[in-house]
Amino acid sequence: MSDKSFAQIVVDLNVKGLDRLFTYHVPPPFRDMLEIGSIVRIPFGNKMRAGFVVEFAATGGTLEKGIEIKDIDAVLRTASPWRRELIELAQWMCRYYGCTFLEALRASLPPSMVIRQARVRENEKFRKLVVLKAPLPAGYPEKFPAKAPRQREALDKLSARGSPLPAAELGVSLQVLRDLQKKDLVEIREERINRIPGITRSFDPTSPFQLTSQQQEAYDKAVLLMKNGEGSVMLLHGVTGSGKTEVYLQAIAHCLSQGRTALVLVSEIALTPQALDRFRGRFGAMVALLHSGLSAGERHDEWRRIMEGEARVVLGARGAVFAPLEDLGLLILDEEHETSYKSEADPRYHARHVAVKRALHNRAVLLLGSASPSLESYYRARQGAYTLAELPERIPGTSFPSMKIVDLRKYYNRPGGRLFSPYLTRKIRDVLKRGEQAILLINRRGLYNYLYCTECGHIISCPHCDIALRIHRDPMLMRCHYCLYEHGVPEACPHCKGPGLSSRGGGTQRAESELAHLFPQARIIRMDRDTTRKKGAYDYYYDLFRRGDADILLGTQMIAKGLDFPRVTLAGVLMADVALSLPDFRSGERTYQLLLQVAGRSARSVLGGEVVIQTYNPDHPALAALMGHDHRCFYEWELRSRQELSYPPFMHMVRLVFSGPQEGLAGAVAGSFKDELSRGALEGHIIMGPAPCPLSFLRNEFRFQILIKTRAVTDIVALAGGIRERFSRKEVRVTLDVDPVSFL
Repeated sequence: MSDKSFAQIVVDLNVKGLDRLFTYHVPPPFRDMLEIGSIVRIPFGNKMRAGFVVEFAATGGTLEKGIEIKDIDAVLRTASPWRRELIELAQWMCRYYGCTFLEALRASLPPSMVIRQARVRENEKFRKLVVLKAPLPAGYPEKFPAKAPRQREALDKLSARGSPLPAAELGVSLQVLRDLQKKDLVEIREERINRIPGITRSFDPTSPFQLTSQQQEAYDKAVLLMKNGEGSVMLLHGVTGSGKTEVYLQAIAHCLSQGRTALVLVSEIALTPQALDRFRGRFGAMVALLHSGLSAGERHDEWRRIMEGEARVVLGARGAVFAPLEDLGLLILDEEHETSYKSEADPRYHARHVAVKRALHNRAVLLLGSASPSLESYYRARQGAYTLAELPERIPGTSFPSMKIVDLRKYYNRPGGRLFSPYLTRKIRDVLKRGEQAILLINRRGLYNYLYCTECGHIISCPHCDIALRIHRDPMLMRCHYCLYEHGVPEACPHCKGPGLSSRGGGTQRAESELAHLFPQARIIRMDRDTTRKKGAYDYYYDLFRRGDADILLGTQMIAKGLDFPRVTLAGVLMADVALSLPDFRSGERTYQLLLQVAGRSARSVLGGEVVIQTYNPDHPALAALMGHDHRCFYEWELRSRQELSYPPFMHMVRLVFSGPQEGLAGAVAGSFKDELSRGALEGHIIMGPAPCPLSFLRNEFRFQILIKTRAVTDIVALAGGIRERFSRKEVRVTLDVDPVSFL
């Protein structure tokens, strides 16, 4: 056993200047119980803090003279909530993403483990079980004391219904049960309750399907990579409806047969109900579910099942990439192109990049699946860094839907300016007549996009953000989608006091109203962040549509991904130009990916189907590639453009955002920061800015940004991190984002 005389500890105090390891002496009574990852209470300054043990040493190391090495005060949790691998992963995240060690550790910490004032609270739940000791005394119940009717009642229930029984079902107080225990008639036990999410959902057990030749080839490639055991990445580029999920399932089965574990990530929490049905249908209770939509108790119990080896397959959203699986053999990222895999809060990691590191560390295979891969993944596969497998055809019995682009410029001046063109309206009516279903996408929430004055041109905006207020109904009000500011809808222009206020644009609420007016007999479901906010709401609407109890599913992009409804024969996109207007070099790629995904919801059975795309920009290359099913042409066009401008995948991007309540000060700090960067940066870095962010005023703060293009991420992160510590001040916050997916 290694010497545990001293421990290197991360203090549970998220202060940039204290982002280092501190040495503490381990008193002899604690040495046998501590392990890497244990949580301890330590004296730090004049307070007691919690800390995480990340290393042991035989000596205190090289410390400055006169510094006293203090003792660990107490052990709060002996068993580690991490695998050793996850601590090493956190160290890498610090170097690559510029986060603190504590932020990286917390990202992988069981979210139910609460640390407050150097105390740990385990979120476990128990229930009391009462066991009847047999046999009961001779002469029972006649000889049982009449003065103890409640005890007799409990014994009667136990005898009639069998034991053990939960104490709560006996209808007597705990004291009555304790009295029976003293008489040696019953035994009271504690049983830990497993709060397994989705346990009440019904699912049908499934067996492996016969793979098509293309699926078999992809599966064989994955199995060969697992057999090699070197740690590798494979891109599965399969069109929608090509059977990627069955390849996943059979690859997982092979992984489990080798005694290893598997991790599956989906891009949205909303997709987990359908995915859970499929994976539990094949692998049963060994599938654990992890995502932030679960209760703290559910997440705690699922984490414990994984740590104890009871769950060998983990399904989850972005944060599940840190699941503490032992001997990880296969990782799967479904819809790997989705931006939701990137965290927008510290630590700003990308689950795909973290999954690559875990695959290499575990000598496992990372399987990236998508019908529209990210440019970065596609480029690496073309260069040979990733193994490429393709599924260019749908599974037998289905075909690609026919596609139609509707030029909205022809209807721009039509009276009423409805969201539905005559062509799309006619197609919806045909679907309803045939008793089939339709999915309609409009990637904006609310009733109208903005309210403006026809007399002075004033647009009513959020007072705290540089953004127009959206109009919502139920109740009727204007709302900011960034800071959630709300205000009633005015009757007159607040700028010129004129009465000429007019609403423009539209979102899911307006589309729902128009649908109800056009098709009063149709059963319509609206799914967006407003309607699915409550826990279980998404599951409810998903099941409703799956059962055929609704005709039209209308929603934002959450309905465009991964859903498989055989009776859907029409997919409609009301406004395909939303993403194209964003100030982002990825806008064309994202539009193409979103449209391809929503198109894939149609014609997933022998019924066939059609896709209708309404747009003001029908000649855009993304739409041309989509119409011609020419994915390679679109990727080549995008890659040429990216290479000319040194954008990813040819260089990495690092974004620095400076935000504060004083515009001049935030801009001045950004300018000084740029000067420091320019003096310290090596050749090959391209530094742009500072300049105001596209959303230059957000949540009462002015925002400036510096963009850096680089091939040496860790070098620029180390340089920027050092400068950030020197520039750290209360008035201006500096945010560092590596490989950003949003530039707003």
